[in-house]
Amino acid sequence: MIVVDGATGYLGSHLVSTLVQRGYRVRCLVRRENSMNTDESIECIDVDYSKELDPELFSGALALVHLIGSIAPRRGESLSGLHRGITARVVNAAVAAAVPPEKIIQITALGASADAPSEYHRTKWLAEEVVRASGIPYVILRPSLILGRLVGKRDSKLVQRLLTFIRRKPFVPLVRGGSSRIQPIFVQDVVDAIVASIEQSGDSATIELGGGRVLKMKELVDALASRAGKKARILPLDPGLARGIATLAEKLQEVPVLSEDQVVLSLSDNICQANGFKSLVGRDPTELNEAIDSYQDDYIRSL
Repeated sequence: MIVVDGATGYLGSHLVSTLVQRGYRVRCLVRRENSMNTDESIECIDVDYSKELDPELFSGALALVHLIGSIAPRRGESLSGLHRGITARVVNAAVAAAVPPEKIIQITALGASADAPSEYHRTKWLAEEVVRASGIPYVILRPSLILGRLVGKRDSKLVQRLLTFIRRKPFVPLVRGGSSRIQPIFVQDVVDAIVASIEQSGDSATIELGGGRVLKMKELVDALASRAGKKARILPLDPGLARGIATLAEKLQEVPVLSEDQVVLSLSDNICQANGFKSLVGRDPTELNEAIDSYQDDYIRSL
């Protein structure tokens, strides 16, 4: 039995589908307002992450897969609360279980570090520290931008926003014209890395995950536009102007289309120092074009 939090999210829905196909029982911890299709292999339990969790939720699990996090918190939420706070409540309950999980698989983000420029990456690091201090064997996976879509109703927030701009707006605004470099990875590749982390034995580890191609953000926009049958026109944003827009968006929008921390993120490259995907999974990452082609026409038209 595998316990998965964040099971109704973008990565979570892909992971649960794969785990069920591979014959696992999955206990999905979900917020009450979320729902998902279930079969006899899936157990859904409503959880209030603002309170302490019941340790019995985790007792006897082969693994706990901790996915919860966001690059775009809602008004009233904080990156620290979403990352370190929820991680601490989940891990504390797992440690207190009568039979703690044999392993924790945690998904954070490429670039997580104690002294990162962005709060997003600093709070991801703090969440990792909670897992490292738990005493339970762990694998921490740090993916670059995840993209592609095979199951479920969710998508990467960033990719969804880019596709929406491409489809509906005359310009795609990018800080500094999208000159920062990224190493996007297919969502199913991240799922396969999680499954390999569950099934393989070995010492606790922190592993970077990236695709096989490094490119600039504006090149990704061009590739997405091509899939949508459009030609993207990039509107370069000065970082100062972008911060001003972000400040206004954070005050007026429930989920800001741009935050000040996202501006900070956009100013740095997000590429692997040591891509551990092939060593972990045993194959090369999926080609970028194949990942982008996974976006179906009906989904693109719906944006």
